[in-house]
Amino acid sequence: MAASKKNKTTTNVPVELDLDLRIRIWIYENVGPLFSALPEPLENGDGEDSFAFPSSRHDKEMTAYAGTLEAVESLLELFPLRERGKVENELVRLFINTQRGVPAPPYASWHIDGQLMGPTTEWVVEQYRAQGLDASEAGEPSDFITTEFEFMEHLCRHELAARTTGDDEALKQIIATQKVFVEHLVRWLPRLAIAIRKADPIPLFARVARILEIFTEEEERTMASR
Repeated sequence: MAASKKNKTTTNVPVELDLDLRIRIWIYENVGPLFSALPEPLENGDGEDSFAFPSSRHDKEMTAYAGTLEAVESLLELFPLRERGKVENELVRLFINTQRGVPAPPYASWHIDGQLMGPTTEWVVEQYRAQGLDASEAGEPSDFITTEFEFMEHLCRHELAARTTGDDEALKQIIATQKVFVEHLVRWLPRLAIAIRKADPIPLFARVARILEIFTEEEERTMASR
């Protein structure tokens, strides 16, 4: 489920709304993948990781996602990564594989249905199909957090395009779709965050859990106001 990676301020969108969209796109593009792989170091060899959010000290005054922005800043304090191997082992332990069972499976059906590949998985597939998307080749169930976040990134970028071009009908439809899918995310992301915390994670994943909690609250509030 590929989407354009262009992410720039647009002159036809109010500043505060443009900032909200940039924050949302950044979360969906960058946080979801942390459940399957770590960001790669930059090719210049300086030890930095390709993981950053371009923000200013004034942004919190202009966004409905001030809490999310603070949580992201806290996460970014841990980059560039030290002891990368330790972090990769923790990612595997929390989300992928361990002898005593994965403590925080990053799948919607697990937290909603109590099983993998439950009814929620099929519901998610139908949401993708309604937008002309197919996640069957992703290598993971369609309700994997990374795939769901890719879907929301896709919707957010389409919202930005509709606002930029003044396409009111497309905007109305894309916001309606977002509302439905955010309601779905609200049902399980806080549960995933709790599961991560209970597993006594290293600081990086504790901060990821915090982002999930705060961002979900602010997304729900934002969608309710539309």
